[in-house]
Amino acid sequence: MIAARLGAELQDAISAGDGARAFDLCKRLITFDFDELERYAVPGERDLRRSLHEIIDQALRGLILADDPGTDLWRNIVLPDEFGLFECNMLAANARWLRLSGSGLVDEHHEPLTATSLATLNLSQSARRLARFCVVNDGATAVDYVDVARVLDPRLLPFFHDWVATVHYLSPSRIDDGIAAAQQDTTLSALIAARRASPDALPASSNQSGPAFRAPYFTDGSTRALAVEFNGRQMSALLQRFAPTQEECEELRSSPLDITSLDALLAQPKVEELIICPNWHEEHVIFRCMSPLVEGMRARGAPLLRVVPKTESQPPVRPDWTANTIDVPHDPNLVLAHLSAIDRAIMATRAEFVFFPEIVPANSSSWMATERLGCVQAAGYGFPVTSGLATIDYFIGGQAVERKGAESDYSEQLVLLPGLGVSTTAPPLASLERQRPLDARLDPAEPLRVVATISHQKLHRRLLEAWDDLFAAHPGATLDLFTNMTPAQVEVHQAALARMLSRGQVTLHTAQPRQTIIDTLQEADLYLDAFPYGGFNSLVEPLSLGCPTISIEGRTARNRLGPALIRRAGLPETLVPKDLDEYVAIATRLLGDPGERLAMRELLGPRESLLKRLADPDLAEHMDAAITWMRSQGPRKRGSSTTPIFIQAGERPASIPA
Repeated sequence: MIAARLGAELQDAISAGDGARAFDLCKRLITFDFDELERYAVPGERDLRRSLHEIIDQALRGLILADDPGTDLWRNIVLPDEFGLFECNMLAANARWLRLSGSGLVDEHHEPLTATSLATLNLSQSARRLARFCVVNDGATAVDYVDVARVLDPRLLPFFHDWVATVHYLSPSRIDDGIAAAQQDTTLSALIAARRASPDALPASSNQSGPAFRAPYFTDGSTRALAVEFNGRQMSALLQRFAPTQEECEELRSSPLDITSLDALLAQPKVEELIICPNWHEEHVIFRCMSPLVEGMRARGAPLLRVVPKTESQPPVRPDWTANTIDVPHDPNLVLAHLSAIDRAIMATRAEFVFFPEIVPANSSSWMATERLGCVQAAGYGFPVTSGLATIDYFIGGQAVERKGAESDYSEQLVLLPGLGVSTTAPPLASLERQRPLDARLDPAEPLRVVATISHQKLHRRLLEAWDDLFAAHPGATLDLFTNMTPAQVEVHQAALARMLSRGQVTLHTAQPRQTIIDTLQEADLYLDAFPYGGFNSLVEPLSLGCPTISIEGRTARNRLGPALIRRAGLPETLVPKDLDEYVAIATRLLGDPGERLAMRELLGPRESLLKRLADPDLAEHMDAAITWMRSQGPRKRGSSTTPIFIQAGERPASIPA
């Protein structure tokens, strides 16, 4: 294996004291994405990666960053290059690799990083001390950001900022270590508070979109400040720094970037409306909940762009969506330049209105949304969190979802439609009739069956411990936990999950076909939603099968969509707890009361009538009225009112007082 050979060469370079050779080998060993280990490692690969990253740690702390005045290789790690980028930001995050691969190095006592330890050091000494700490700490060790930043040479602040940003919400230690998670939150909050006082974006790495995306999975609070700092300033500045000129765009057009698929779009005299969503196909959750919203746009001929890496094959869209759907490939190895060139081409359409059903860093949408591609731009509940971008003017939400004062969670102006602001499509039918008796006639010897279907990002300590408390009261119950994890990810996380789910009979499923999940839900007695990032599409499925469903109502849209759906289904408020303690109490009571579970099934009623209650047949008309209003208002001006606007088809738009 090449990696093992390079690891042996790195050991030799360390022994020989050859810093330059060691530095080159470190870069070659760590130039792939974190997800490769977590998602795709084969059995035994974690052990190899652990050995390799422990060797990298030896090279970094023992040689490259050692207090040796004869070398200045530390500059290549700690100082940004002439383009304002960190050449080796992956090396600075080696601690995350160590944690993922199971190394104990990240939890050993290392030299401290305090204002006192740095106060008397010069630039070179401070840089080495700072870097030695960062490359072996993943946020589980407390850091006083304000105190350290106060004494650091200003030239070192970008590196410190980058390390805090890319590690503190991405470390696996957040999953099962509550103290570490609290420390990481405190450090990142201090960084955001300090950055608010600074007018300029610091040099960045492409990992910095991670915190704004991951934070909503761990907190019920507003993540607007994170999104504004990392997406709105850091990532926007990064893209602009690499934006090709018009001449370069023309060169890219022929080779190596092929955007001829845009020719038909560019040939139009003017594009009134445009939809941009890479994840747009019938089985994707974004399509299932957002396609009813834009039916009016599609009926008017609005093109849909799916901008994806050219190594991916896009699933086909539904036949009635085939016309005017344009797939635009880009090279993932030249992502910044290519997406910028694609953006420039789209700008030439002079689109009046551009809608992003979701804006997330997991695909091209977050990069493209940093540019002004149309006169007016809006986002929606595909990712129910603010974009933080000055280029996105409006956010489309639902009046039944957002709380009073929700405008403080959004950098965009909030435009509220009647109902949920999303709709739903009918899930598949179960393959078989229910085999187990219904709740009121359940055999006492038959174990109760609980199901949860949540993405692996939504798994965290507090939620898992709440489930464990539930199974303490019902130790014979089973839990089918469906995640999107690969077998390799299960290997990484199963020990932590086993510690937190020690009671009950838990089956941890990797990614499964939708039909398998539906058939499991058919036999379930209770469905548990996640918190603080709840579900929507995942709740439609158990409700459609008559399964009692519990969803916590929090402060933000991401944990208010589920409760709004439960109310629309006709279930009582007793299935909408306000915190995890109430969540456990309600679930415990329901599992102990088969009569109440049967009453819930009767309230849900037949599948067809339920799905009619969950869907919103007028959603597209409300969206069309909102588009007319947004286009009449034009792009938002900086400092303009953030008062939410309620728009209903056939009625005058109305401001919603704070």
